[in-house]
Amino acid sequence: MVSEICIPKKAEKEISFMLYNYENIEKLIDKRKNDLIDTINVSNNAHLKAINENGTTMEDIALSFDSDNTIKRLKEWKAIINSFRSRLYDDEDRLYYRFILLKYTRRFDEESIMEILNITKERLKDIDIFLKGLIYANAIEKKLFKEEVA
Repeated sequence: MVSEICIPKKAEKEISFMLYNYENIEKLIDKRKNDLIDTINVSNNAHLKAINENGTTMEDIALSFDSDNTIKRLKEWKAIINSFRSRLYDDEDRLYYRFILLKYTRRFDEESIMEILNITKERLKDIDIFLKGLIYANAIEKKLFKEEVA
């Protein structure tokens, strides 16, 4: 089962990053907004230029918050992981939920996770790959990644 899952390396890195930073996604969104705000040009010339075309005035930047691809992607990741964690929590056997909690939220080392969950190192890796595969499938469905064709 696990050997059938094929996640591109770039996608796996992004999934891991988002899992590790799930609690901080709102901060990442705020940082992106601040980065956009830093590009504001407050000159009179910028305001006059913005009348005829898109500029870098405060109004233009504020409008770009809703259309910024990075912000949209972060919000989509937050929704995917939130839904995923909720489904794992609702499952009768909470092994997968506890794994996500220990590894990505509390950042325990592998030995501690294996001891707490009473699993082998091979099983630990299988669980990690399996869960990332499920998240990858959700991300493809939400069009965060293009489906890889083998």
